[in-house]
Amino acid sequence: MVNEQQKPTREQTKHAIVTGHYKYLLQALAIAMQHVHVWRLAETRDPFTAKEIYEFALQQDKEHPLEGHQFYMVSREGAIGISPGVEYLTKWMFIPMEPGREYDFYMQSMMEDLEAERVRQEAIDKAVEEGLAAERYAREHPVPPPPPMQQPAVQPQYAQPQPAMQYDDDEASVVIVSPQPQVQQQTPPVPPIPSAAPTPPPIPRKG
Repeated sequence: MVNEQQKPTREQTKHAIVTGHYKYLLQALAIAMQHVHVWRLAETRDPFTAKEIYEFALQQDKEHPLEGHQFYMVSREGAIGISPGVEYLTKWMFIPMEPGREYDFYMQSMMEDLEAERVRQEAIDKAVEEGLAAERYAREHPVPPPPPMQQPAVQPQYAQPQPAMQYDDDEASVVIVSPQPQVQQQTPPVPPIPSAAPTPPPIPRKG
């Protein structure tokens, strides 16, 4: 694609149209397409459609811009050439294809390619628009966060009694004895201690 710094100014474009000298191949192609849409490469006679020359011109203008007094030129029939600075030294690059079945075939092929490109671009634009609409809806209708998950209650863990080992002296073997559950013995209540009986008064003796 043409660099922003390489884009011609309005005055340069006007001068190119008046003189027929174009600094960019894309400019020359736009003028030539007013007369023809299929060309032949001047050196090999290979066919080139306007779409193919357009793709070539994008690369040519970016990677090999003209220098000094060079310019592209377009003939009245739509041929495209390059000149070192004077018109009579122009070297023709693309010449119009003669009318006929071959011309009609390449025109039809180019139109089908352009239609397929148009459909593809419309699909891309639609997908982009739908994506933007989805993002806009998500911003306007945010989804509330889910409630926090409750942690299950932790059951207390009790230490399990481990089996004890006893030694049998007679058989010189080890016997594993499973511990018996300990039964808590209930202590009977202690009866209250009676308070000491009051001491009776002394009995008087008879005379």
